[in-house]
Formats: sequence, C-alpha cells, structure tokens
Amino acid sequence: MKLKFENQAYQLQAVASTVALFAGMKSLDLATMLQNKNELLSYDVVANGLQLDETLLLQNLQRVQVENYIENYSSELNYGDYENIPNFSIEMETGTGKTYVYLRTAFELNKHYGLSKFIIVVPSDAIRVGTIKALEITAEHFKAEYNNISYDYYPYDSEKISKVRDFATTNSIQIMVMTIAAFNKSKNNIYAFKDKFGEYRPIDLISAVNPVVIIDEPQSVDNTANAIEAIKNLNPLFILRYSATHKNDYNQIYKLDAIDAYNQKLVKQIEVASIDEAEFNNAGTVVPYIKVVEITPKLELSLELDVQDTKGKITRKVIKKIAKDTDLQEKTQNDKYYGYIVEDYSRDYGLKLSCLDNEIAIGESIGNEISIEQKAKIMLRLAIENHIDKELRLAARKIKVLSLFFIDRVADYRIHADDGTSDGWLAQAFIEELKLVLATPKGARYVELCQNTFGINLANNEELIKLHNGYFAKDKKGNYKDLKDDSTADAVDAYDLIMRDKEKLLDSKEPLRFIFSHSALKEGWDNPNVFQVCVLQDGKNQFKRRQQIGRGLRLCVNQFGERVFDDKVNTLTVIASESYNAFADNLQREYEASSENGGAGIKFGIVQKSAFVNSLLHDNLELSFDAARKISEDIHAELTVREFIDSNNKVTDKCKMQLQAGLFELSSAEIRQYQVLAKEILTKLAMRLPIKNQRDKRDIQINPKVYNNSAFKQLWRKISAKTIYSVSLNTDELINSVVTDINANLEVKNKALKITRSRINIDESGISTELMAQNELILQTNPQIDLVNKLALATGLTKKTIITILKQIAPHKLEMYKLNIDVFIEQVTTKINIQKSKLIVDGIKYTKVADLSLQDSVIGIEDHYLQERINEDIDHGYVDNNGGSNLADARYLKVAPELIANKFLYNVLRFDSSTEAKFLADCLLQDKVKLISKLPSWFKVNTPLGAYNPDWALLVNEENKDEVYFIAETKADNFLENGRAIEKAKTICGEKHFQDTLNVKYQVLSNAEQI
Repeated sequence: MKLKFENQAYQLQAVASTVALFAGMKSLDLATMLQNKNELLSYDVVANGLQLDETLLLQNLQRVQVENYIENYSSELNYGDYENIPNFSIEMETGTGKTYVYLRTAFELNKHYGLSKFIIVVPSDAIRVGTIKALEITAEHFKAEYNNISYDYYPYDSEKISKVRDFATTNSIQIMVMTIAAFNKSKNNIYAFKDKFGEYRPIDLISAVNPVVIIDEPQSVDNTANAIEAIKNLNPLFILRYSATHKNDYNQIYKLDAIDAYNQKLVKQIEVASIDEAEFNNAGTVVPYIKVVEITPKLELSLELDVQDTKGKITRKVIKKIAKDTDLQEKTQNDKYYGYIVEDYSRDYGLKLSCLDNEIAIGESIGNEISIEQKAKIMLRLAIENHIDKELRLAARKIKVLSLFFIDRVADYRIHADDGTSDGWLAQAFIEELKLVLATPKGARYVELCQNTFGINLANNEELIKLHNGYFAKDKKGNYKDLKDDSTADAVDAYDLIMRDKEKLLDSKEPLRFIFSHSALKEGWDNPNVFQVCVLQDGKNQFKRRQQIGRGLRLCVNQFGERVFDDKVNTLTVIASESYNAFADNLQREYEASSENGGAGIKFGIVQKSAFVNSLLHDNLELSFDAARKISEDIHAELTVREFIDSNNKVTDKCKMQLQAGLFELSSAEIRQYQVLAKEILTKLAMRLPIKNQRDKRDIQINPKVYNNSAFKQLWRKISAKTIYSVSLNTDELINSVVTDINANLEVKNKALKITRSRINIDESGISTELMAQNELILQTNPQIDLVNKLALATGLTKKTIITILKQIAPHKLEMYKLNIDVFIEQVTTKINIQKSKLIVDGIKYTKVADLSLQDSVIGIEDHYLQERINEDIDHGYVDNNGGSNLADARYLKVAPELIANKFLYNVLRFDSSTEAKFLADCLLQDKVKLISKLPSWFKVNTPLGAYNPDWALLVNEENKDEVYFIAETKADNFLENGRAIEKAKTICGEKHFQDTLNVKYQVLSNAEQI
C-alpha cells in the first residue's frame, strides 16, 4: 500500500502563511553566497542566502496575522530568549498533519527564496523516527509536486558525523533531523574536533550555512536554558515552531486548535465508552461501597460513598466531616445505604455502623468492589466487541480497524524469563475474552469475514494469536521493560518496529489489529486507522488523556491509501476507566492547562476585550487597529452589561441559551452591524470539546410499525409524486420593479482607507495611544470592468434586459458604479434577484407528471429499497436530552415513548431547531395527528430558485372528517413578514407544488396549533 496525500486547503494555508512572511526580501544567488562564505572555513559551504529586513518582516507578520484571525496581534517582533533570531509559531491540533505542513513549507521556501538547508529538531527518538518515516512516504508526492526536485534527508547520527559535511556543502535541498539530546550538552560529538574536519567542529559547518530550524513540539525541545543555547549554536536564519500545545507562542502566524479541527471534521470525532466503578458496584450487590478515607486527630470522619444525584446518576465521592448518627441513605440519596447509620468511630478501631457486626478500619472498604483483573476483562470485552462492530461495518469500504491498549506494567502482558517469554495475565485474559466474543453470532460473522476476505483463519489458534501484539522498549539484554524516558536510545527499537511497518499495519491481510503498549506509543506515533483507545491503567500511572486520544485522531485511510473524509466513519472510541463526564471534564482541563501555564491553550468560554479585533480587521480593511480595538471593547462592554459574560469574562448560561435559540443580538446601534461577527466568535468560545458519550449513540432506524402502516404508504405516494414546472415571467414588469427599487434604495460610497496617526504614551499605568490625526484615502476603482456582462452572469438575465434596466435608472444612480464598481454590481444583482424571485413565484405553475412516481415503482416490488432510501442520509447519531443535538429520546420532549412508537417514522426523535422540537412534541400529543415524519434531506421540490427541502409530512384526521395529507414547514412567527425573500419564495413554490397540484395540504407555521 502507498499512502496518498491530498492538497488540503487548511494545510496549504498554513504553508502559505510562512512563505508570506518573507515576501519582498532579497535572495542571494549561489555565486554570491559562495563569495560571501565564512572566511574561517576552507570548505565551500552553501548557505541560506535570504537577507531579512526587520521592518518588512513585521509588516508581513501583521498582515498574515490579520488574514488568519490571530488573536495575539504582534505590535513588534518577539525574539524571546533568542536575541536577534526571529521565531514564528504555527499551532495545529494533533492529527491534522503538522509534519506534512512543515515538510511542504521547506519545499515552498526553496521554491520562492532558494532556501536549501533545513534542520528539524525533535524532542525524542520517537518523533525522529516518525519524521524520517514521513519523509520516506511523502517522497513520491513531493517529487510530483515540485518537478522531480532533488533533495536529501537523513537523521543526524553522532557516529556518522561526515553527513554534516554533506549537509553544509551540497547545493540541493538538505533536511537533517536531530533530537535536542544530540546537541544540548558540551560533551556531545557535534562540539568535538574531528580528524575528518581538521581545525573545525561539526557545529562550525552547520552554523556557517544559516539553516532554517524547524522545531517539532517546542514545548518539549527548547524548555531549558541549555536547549535554547544549543539551538542558538546552530545559528538559524529563523526558527519555525510547530505544536498543538505551545508554551511560548512567539509571533504566531497560524492557528488550528482543537475546536476548529473537530468542527471542520479534520480529525476523528471522539466518543467515550466509560467503565464507572460506581455503576458496577451498585448493580446487583448486597453490601454498598463504603471506604473509611480518614479520621483526623480532631475526630473528623471522611468516607468515600456512592452518591446519587437528582437524575439518578451515581458518582463515587469523598464526603468529609460526617457526624455520629448520620444516616448514609439520606447523605447519599442512594437507597443502597438503607439502614446504614454511623454508630461510632475512632482512630483506634475505625468505623462502627448500626447494621454491621465488624468495624471498618481506616483505609479499608467494604462493598462489592471489582478487582483490577475483573475490571480489565470488562474493558477488554467492550473493546473487542466495539472493534468487531466497526470492522464488520467498515469492511465493505475496505477500511482496516486498529485498537490500541495502554497498560500499567509490561509484565502484565509479557513475562520475560531465562527460558524465553510468555504471556502475562492480561494477554491471557485478552485471548479468553476474544474467544468468548467470537463464539457469538456477531463473532461468527467476523470469523467468516477474516477467512473469506482477508485470508486469516481464526479457527487456527496460531493465526488467532497474531491478532494482538505488544510494542515495548527492550533493555540491553533484550528484556522488555517499563519505559518512562522515551528520549533514550534504547527506545529506538520499539519505535522503529512500528514506524518501519506503518503501511503493512494498514493492510487488512496483515493479522495484527490489537496493539498493547506501556509508554512506547504515547507520543511520536499515530496511525490513521486507530479507531479505539483502551486505557487499562490506574490513575497513578495514567498519562494525559490528550496524549491518549492523539494516537488515533488522524482521519482513516482505505486499502488504496486514500484518505476517507466521511464523518460517519471517522469516530475514535475511548474506553476509559472513569465516567464519561469525568473524562470529558478532565480532558477539557488539560486543554485549558497549557494556557493557564503561560502557553497558548484553549481558553474555553473566556471572552477577552480584544476577542473581536482581528476578525474586525479581517472583514473591514478600512478599519485602523485602534478603531478595531475600540469596537471590540464596545462589544465586550455590552456583553458585560447584558450579563452575557460575567466578571471573569466567562460566557454565561444566559448567553449560551440565546445563541442556541438563535435569539442573540446586539442592542447598541453603534455596534449592531457587527452582530454576525460577534455571534460567530461567541458561539465558538462558548463551546466545550465535542466529545460524545457512547451510551448516547443510537443506530437510527425506520420504525416498522409506522413504515408498514398502509396509511403511511398512501401518504408517501401522495407527497412524492413527480411534477414539472413552467414559469411565465413578464419582462417589462420585472424591469419596472427593479428600476423602482434601485432608484429608491441604491447607495454606493467611495472605496476608501482610513488612515490614522497616533502618539504612543508610556507611563506608570502602561502604554496608551492618543489620536493625533485621521484622514481618508480615496482608492481608485476600475470602471473598465464589463458591467453588463457581469450583471447578466450574476442574474441570469439577457444582456438586452440588463442594458434596458441601466438605461432606465436615474443618471446619478448609474454614476455610482464609478465610486465602487464591486459594491455597485453586488447591490444591483441582489435587487434584480429579489424582484425576479417575487415575479417568478407569481408566474410559476406545476404540472403532475403522468407516469409513476419513484415510490410507486418500488413500493410492493422493492420495498427494502425505499426503506434504505428514506434513511440513507443518516445511519447513527448521539442523542442529547439537554437540547445540544438534533436527536433526542422521548424524555427530552416529555412525551410518552408509545407516542413515538405509534406515530413517528424513526426510532429516535429528529429535528433541526428548538422550534422544530416543540412542533414535533405538540404533534405527537395531538390526537388528530396520526403519523408524522421528518422528511429526509434528499426529499426535494424543484424550483427556479434552487431545490427546496420541506420539513415535515403528516397524516391528519380530525373527528368526523376525512384524512388530510399534510406538508408542514416550521418557521418563526414573523417569517412571512421578515424572512429572506428567496426562502419565502421557495415556500410559495412549495405551496403551489403540493397544494395546488398534488392536493396535499401545505402550510408554513410556527406551532402545531396552527394545523
């Protein structure tokens, strides 16, 4: 298999952002570079010959930051600890391809500026091996992209120091990959004099070429004074820093954070399957869980108990200062503790309870706690079942599934002895659970798939055990060990084993699917087809959750090496030994922690006064920085006054509710024009990480009771009949209405830039600016554009009609095109299309096609096809009974489950907004509504204004009246008065299609009472 690489827009934008930093700067040719070589060296070194201009560099930096909406706008170049060496930061979420981005950046810098010497500095051998592997698998791609360009890449090896001479003297692109440990100590070989180099050291040759230094994971590279000094010794021309978790975001030029990556579906979505001990220990047990955590010298008692909240959720908590005679049932609201009353306690004997004969000593517990082995088996079983579910579902799309397990101790999985290695208890438990799952009907289907499609015979025990393996570091004797420092040389063997066989691992015919590791895979390795991460570790040894999910965030590939972009496929399941809520909260804290520690982490829900500045500058080129800052502060002030953000600048629940309901608006007239911009930014800032609870996952299916109802079949036949339309458009009437609108409402202003001159004041209170002058620079427009042709293409009208309109409008209105022709074309186009849509719907006529409808041709003949067709736009989803999703169970709408079973086409409730949710609930509760279906996204009515997808199909039958087939469109109360013209026109077309032609009742309404 060969992995294929796409030109993805966000990656190209990150590359272009770096290239744009050096626009306008002078490049030296090879002859000049050789002439200006370091006179201390007798070698003909080929250096990077770009002359940096600090003033131009700052201007380019600011332009790139505005283009990329960077919040931390640079008023000056931030050199940090690097004196005069420019540093630039690129933030990219794990799994979005930062390695590809910085490799492609090197080729682009060579293409535009002739730069040829690049050093990639990484924190560990893991990432060094991974980077070399990335260079290997992208070689064919980059040669195709860059006209078969010649380049060399290699790891720096202190034992093969002659490679340094090649790096310095070769005039083609040279990419050297180094770990920071290879040159951050004075005793490193790079600082030693070598016979092959005569009077020079390897570091002298490297520093002579002014390499571009690319730091991968800088928070783990230049995090000490020695490391910073070592990088300075390389004498970089400039430094590019790539990470998802920057500690110091020097001169940030690009940002793709976790929320952006998830929302844009650039990485896998995350779901959590939680193994919560509290739930296990309260299922079918007799004795409740009680642990005596502490009895202080002051005789204050602390117990760990299973506490039940108002929703019935049980969480294990430590409760302090429990007094004598406390009823634990009342304290926990958990009926398991009925009769358990604190009789007495002492530091000598522990706790006495009224219903127990024996005391519980300090530190001890009672209750049906599951053992570590039992818990591991439950998690293994869940992981195996999930894995088989996914592989059965994805086999038709030729996608292999990998599952990754993190364990506490290598010996739990693999035991090393003098006579060889053997399986630990965990490996044995895995095989036991695997065999149990394979004995089920689902397991039998998997065995058949492996045999017939992949050529893997799972009935053969030797083949079966090949499904799993472990990757661990070895010591010098070849023994497996618990590795904690993954930057050491003895880790290389474990990493090489994985990196070297990456493509083989992706091959479905390669049996290995379940991978166990201690810490060898915690960073520096990922695989696009890791669909599951199972954490078989206790809290003491558990590395960060962000590291866990990072191994499997990358979008998967199929057997042809092609990236699969389907979000129905790309879901990473984390099997965690904590509750879903605890995992989600803890993961969010980890994302926030880097910002709290001075880094560039995500500040969830925090709205700074400057939050809107760069978006304002990006969308309004005429704004000065000071003006944008003032507007941002005004927006922030209104949000504070209206309690949309609190005193800590955090988004409030009031604001979140208004955003979700679509009711958010700015009230101040001065800033109301920035309402859309403010809403977009607040919506992002108010978000949590989009992590799903696997328990909320639903396979969305057709409800057979409704689908098989003859009344539904008749409803479907009625609404799906085919029509064609014809339009009678009065051209003179259109011209008159357009001319009237333009003469009354067209306004075009000069294209201008606002230029301000300010004085900077520095005093004890800080830095402030004082406005000294403000002027407008009128920009010249280009009146030579073919106005008639542009308007004809944008509106679909003939050139003759456009010319007639332009001749009939008032002369002073026509002259406005000279002020700003782009705005003139945009406004006139909008006015023509609005007037056209009004006349079109007045003159449209639908005619029913005489032949059979699509559904007539399949119902009763290929009935299963219709069922699949109705449901094809969605096959699974996650319910959220708090309104955070477009799927919900009966309890969200507070309706009886049997109403859904009797009336609704699907097994879960589907809707697109809170208005639709309320409408659906009301319909289910009304006796006259017999059946209701949310119409699939592909169910469309053709209109001259584009396809139209109505909301609902209903069967209504009031007492003593005939059945009514009904199409409903749910809109806000004021839609017909204030809705967008195009959307209103489509609903009128819908009415003519359904009601006038098909005899199906059609209505735009805001609630079920209007039916």
